[in-house]
Amino acid sequence: MTPWETLDNATTPDGQPLVLRRRGAEYLISVAGQDLMGSRNHGSEEVLAERACKGLRTKKRVHVLVGGLGMGFTQRAALGQLGDDAMVTVAE
Repeated sequence: MTPWETLDNATTPDGQPLVLRRRGAEYLISVAGQDLMGSRNHGSEEVLAERACKGLRTKKRVHVLVGGLGMGFTQRAALGQLGDDAMVTVAE
């Protein structure tokens, strides 16, 4: 098994360690030793965008706000649900 490689780390405003790791093509973000999000399991992010954007594909010039980029899965799923003239803004 390929070991995890630490790519970077930081301290959150409340003093918790935040770590970004990679193992092969898999990425993982953890805070205070707890896995926050990873590239392997992201179905909930996609379902969130699909449900929020349901029925918007045929609307003109839709503008959707996504709170937090994370790993980009919600943004990508939202863009996939919307028309070509839609805009998705991410507020971090």
